[in-house]
Amino acid sequence: ENWDNLTTIKDNLSDIFLKTLNTKTKIEKATVIINTEAYEFYLKAKHKYEKSENREDTEISIGLLNKALELDNNLLEAKNCLGWIYYDSGNNDKAMEIFLNSTQESDTIGNMKQKVIGLMGLGWMYYNKGIFNKSIDAFSLIIDICKKIDNKRGLSGGLNGMAIVYHTKGDFDKTLYYHNKTLEISELIGIKMMIVSKLNNIGNVYRDKGEYDIALNYYNRCLNIIDTANLPK
Repeated sequence: ENWDNLTTIKDNLSDIFLKTLNTKTKIEKATVIINTEAYEFYLKAKHKYEKSENREDTEISIGLLNKALELDNNLLEAKNCLGWIYYDSGNNDKAMEIFLNSTQESDTIGNMKQKVIGLMGLGWMYYNKGIFNKSIDAFSLIIDICKKIDNKRGLSGGLNGMAIVYHTKGDFDKTLYYHNKTLEISELIGIKMMIVSKLNNIGNVYRDKGEYDIALNYYNRCLNIIDTANLPK
């Protein structure tokens, strides 16, 4: 159970945080003057963190992001990136502070894409603390925003978050509802590894329900896609 939840959360971090930053949406953010030097520091930090192999790489990323924010404290991309790094590092208080700040600023300037990323952080922070009602509120808001701005990756992450919360609460019906919605979106996006992840999540729910034949069917579907698409096992 813990391993399954961990892989699903990791799926959110990679698919939603890192890739949502580059996703085009229907509603663009309000016009904001960006300090190009600050943004360059942010891009270097993001790249360094994506490729990080040790704690030293992480510290370099944090340093670059702090330089970016010294030059432009309103650069939400840098704030959210810093928040996720602190989240991964286990510095929950600092991560929570950053995510709360970034979501408030996102409202002020109308940057809904960055609000989604901040809310995703809050959703998982509340989940880890066992404050499920606030976690559900955050993921619900992500779903609403992403439907409006046509952000399918963000929508998938919000639905996936809802599924994990309800799975932890033992509500299998709602868990399956949200996982199936996430699967539909993954199929629309067409990324095979995302589809495999969602099928695996649904299989896990049926396994936990004791419906092993159905679970096995979903696991076999995962393996078929992996074999057909030559995905890493």
